[in-house]
Amino acid sequence: MAKIVLGIATSHTPMLNTPAKDWPSFIDRDGVRDFLDKEGDPATYAELLTRADPRALPELTPERFAARHDEAQAARVADRIYQLRDGHLTGVPTEEATP
Repeated sequence: MAKIVLGIATSHTPMLNTPAKDWPSFIDRDGVRDFLDKEGDPATYAELLTRADPRALPELTPERFAARHDEAQAARVADRIYQLRDGHLTGVPTEEATP
């Protein structure tokens, strides 16, 4: 039987497909959603903001949004290059994925 040795997940796919200039719209949507805190208790977005680590504040600027978006896009391109190199690009016929 196989043994799982690594599990990775991300909840940020919508942000990867959204231009950085539109990221502030996520704040508006989050303001009306239901959340759970670290203990699993219901919390509002405003309540969670008051508990957030203050070191996160410098990351919440249009310049940092753009930089983070650029970094994520560069990583996506690099990942596709590796997949192409190895012949494992999902959705691409094998003959097109072969280097």
